[in-house]
Amino acid sequence: MMKLKKLILLLLIGTLFVGCQQSKEIDEYKGLKAQETFEKVVNKMDKEIHYVHVVSENSETKYDQELYMIDGKIHSFQKTEIKADKKYSFNLATADKNYYLFDTYGTMKLMELERQPLPSTYLNNPFQNKELKIIDTKRKDNDDGIILTVRYSYYEKIYDENGQSKNGEICYMDLQIMINNQGLIEKEVNTLYTDDTFQTKREDALTTTTTFLDYNKKSQNDFNKIVETVEKSEGVLYEDFVKSLEQ
Repeated sequence: MMKLKKLILLLLIGTLFVGCQQSKEIDEYKGLKAQETFEKVVNKMDKEIHYVHVVSENSETKYDQELYMIDGKIHSFQKTEIKADKKYSFNLATADKNYYLFDTYGTMKLMELERQPLPSTYLNNPFQNKELKIIDTKRKDNDDGIILTVRYSYYEKIYDENGQSKNGEICYMDLQIMINNQGLIEKEVNTLYTDDTFQTKREDALTTTTTFLDYNKKSQNDFNKIVETVEKSEGVLYEDFVKSLEQ
């Protein structure tokens, strides 16, 4: 009985220790406002994270990204699924290559596109985007971490069938950002509303949920393998290419 009591005591101590460890991670955000909190998270991720798996999804489309911080720049591999088609297309962005891959009659087609500058940060900062007008920000703390709410408006251009610009419209976005007890972003939810009261969701808009997974679970070696697989993909059967990514 004495041994059992000692075991229970040790387990309690262990639980308390883990709790303290977690609270220290989130404590660095104490007393900060919503914008300050977000910008501190951005800085933490850019400094401490060399890999994150990001999945953005709505009812029509799923974007599955693997992001690697290499030499201060975000290298990426993305799978895009149009759910109605039930097939993927792929993008690979490195310091010197920009590839687009897709299935054509059962085999892979590899296209090299114009190279684009790689970003140096994982997250887009709405507070630094001059095309957005910040309407309201909130921060709520709970046992699971922190929830930030950023509400903003932006002007969206509308184009006709010939690609000619028509009159645009003002859009109203509600962005929810969930930060876990390790001080890292766990989830984002984007929802469009009809006006700046944020009472009625737009019927024509899709709510997009973005989940951040597997922080630092992979390395540059994993990315190098993806690059090698992609560069050998021309003419490979679509099913074989998809399977090779899972190995």
